[in-house]
Amino acid sequence: MSGFYLLSSSDELRIYDHARRAIVGEPLRVEGGITALGSDMASALVAVGSGNGGLLLLEWQDEGGIPRLQLVSRHATSGNEPRTDVLAVMLRDEGRRLVSVHWPPQAVRHDHPPQITGEQAEVVQWDTMDWRRERAFPISLQTVHWASYTPGQPWLVLAGNESTRGRIELVDLENGIAWRYRANTTHPVAVLLPEARTGLVMQAGGATRIRYLDQE
Repeated sequence: MSGFYLLSSSDELRIYDHARRAIVGEPLRVEGGITALGSDMASALVAVGSGNGGLLLLEWQDEGGIPRLQLVSRHATSGNEPRTDVLAVMLRDEGRRLVSVHWPPQAVRHDHPPQITGEQAEVVQWDTMDWRRERAFPISLQTVHWASYTPGQPWLVLAGNESTRGRIELVDLENGIAWRYRANTTHPVAVLLPEARTGLVMQAGGATRIRYLDQE
């Protein structure tokens, strides 16, 4: 909806009306805490990831000029155990599919050497109609600290560790392959600039340019 913004605290979603300069409607509380947000303008859907591994699909609605968020459906990626955070949620195909980056349940996590902290992440595509698990994308990072994407681009950007080395990994969601880049820190971040056919990896000492679209 034009003129409205979705604001998030640690466990609540609120709608901000820019014209009124005020919060409108009732807050929506998310059990487990909010760890990721994504939206799709074509379908007016909002995706939420939580700290207990939950995925929520919400829809923008208008009641007498006051917008609200209506819960469409929810899905648990794990058995509601702690530390199954969802790091990113990405709606695709007008909300018919959702890609999540999340830590899997304890029972299926891989063992790591003592020097590796954190848990191995999964990148999964879901059918939002029935929350069927359609596919999992291969990644090599043993620990994922950060995940993001550029709206309109079929790429996920992951930052973490491969063994004890920091890595950036770009996951091509159309072709199902991943490209890896070195990082000199364990918490690098990256941004994609599709108009310039390039990306930037921010790490200790500055930014490294990557020509990610040239790999197609």
